[in-house]
Amino acid sequence: MPGTFWEELNEFNEDIFEGKLKLDYNSEKKYMTIEMSDPETGDLDFFVKAKFFALNNTEEQEETQRLRLRLTKKKGDLQKWYDVLNELKETGFDEILLAPLSHHEDKLTLCDNDDSTKSE
Repeated sequence: MPGTFWEELNEFNEDIFEGKLKLDYNSEKKYMTIEMSDPETGDLDFFVKAKFFALNNTEEQEETQRLRLRLTKKKGDLQKWYDVLNELKETGFDEILLAPLSHHEDKLTLCDNDDSTKSE
């Protein structure tokens, strides 16, 4: 498991979230879980599974290994998970989690077909 992500996530949990997140790593199946419960009621706020996938399966050590991180909400409130994810991004995780800035510059084109939206 990429150590940088694990270390930064633990640091975020302790410094920013005051230990509210329960983090667990399954070394056998190579995934981690992020869980948060309401401290007053004990009800589960969300349960997220994080798994890393290799994008380039090369044997050469000279090439930097590229990874993709898949975050999948398994249980709980989607909005609470988005709130935590956005706070993660604001505290520096955007450098770790997001695609390179060159991908952010790509332009999407929209097809505006007036005939499809007209009502007669």
